[in-house]
Amino acid sequence: MPTTAEKPGHGAPDLFSGGTVAAFEEGAVAAAIQARNRQLGNLLLAERAVFYVQILYRMLLYRRDHELEPLYETLYEAVKPAQELAQPGSDYDPDQFRADLHQLEDWGLVRCRIEVERLRGYRDTRLRKFRYMLERECLHFLEWLEEAAQADFERSEGDARDLLEEISGSLSELTRLLHAFQGPRGRNDDPRRILFRLDRLTTMTTEVNVRLGEFNATLIGFVAHRYSVEEARLVLRELEEFVDGFLRHIHDLRGAIIGKIEGLLESPMHDALLRAAASLDEERRRSPHLLRRSGEFRNPERIPYRLWEFFREDGKLDALSRRIHDSAIKVWRKLHAHLRELERRSTRLDDLRAR
Repeated sequence: MPTTAEKPGHGAPDLFSGGTVAAFEEGAVAAAIQARNRQLGNLLLAERAVFYVQILYRMLLYRRDHELEPLYETLYEAVKPAQELAQPGSDYDPDQFRADLHQLEDWGLVRCRIEVERLRGYRDTRLRKFRYMLERECLHFLEWLEEAAQADFERSEGDARDLLEEISGSLSELTRLLHAFQGPRGRNDDPRRILFRLDRLTTMTTEVNVRLGEFNATLIGFVAHRYSVEEARLVLRELEEFVDGFLRHIHDLRGAIIGKIEGLLESPMHDALLRAAASLDEERRRSPHLLRRSGEFRNPERIPYRLWEFFREDGKLDALSRRIHDSAIKVWRKLHAHLRELERRSTRLDDLRAR
């Protein structure tokens, strides 16, 4: 297996792919706010936050219906009913809409352009000839708000084991694509599919990291609750029956995954990754306005090494598993002692009642 010295990009801040403390200490968090539109914070803090968000969200719905730039008047008519419901007894007049939209434009959350594409009749000349479009960061922010609101009603019960199984399947598909790309069965879209699989593997691995961390926090949280005797017994039983099997399953999945990752680190696979990335990069250079380039795709050889660091024996995944195991033991001991105390008190109360 490769040593630390052999790994490309070693020592660079790797906070967002691995969440490492070392990257944090090197100042990698600064990248999270650099070049961000900080006016997004004003969107939620503003007195008219609900009215602003309703305008933006309606634009998002238009976007999903393939209308990227709704007309000024069309947008006004679409948001008017919801805006008046948000402020019962008041009309949402065009002047207020204009002021709201100008504020969003000043914050850089939407942009405006003059409508020049279509011919207008006599009645059309009275309309304001503007179209509005969501800025990219605002679009992502709205999607985050939407996911957060959905989570309030539909709590996700994501299991890291499901993700690990998906990672194993994606690695198998990636290996198949790389073999096909090197042979006569290769297709023109193989580079795109290969790089998509790599990107997806990175995303899923980060999500495994997050979910196992949340699972560990859930375990530790058991200590802070107050339990009756029966509840304490149930939690102890769950800890005894579930955690051990959970960790054993993760260990088995890790063993299957690491073998596939090691195959990607071999020279033929490594060379195929580089050629796929070069091919896709060339396609993007030919269409720079339609296809965005990604720095990660220009260095695809780093991704298998990062995956190997996470899944290898005594790597990040094993460290998370040990942490969960240790937390489960600590919680079990504390709950067991708490249960004994509850039972002692209950027995003492029974004795007092009997007397």
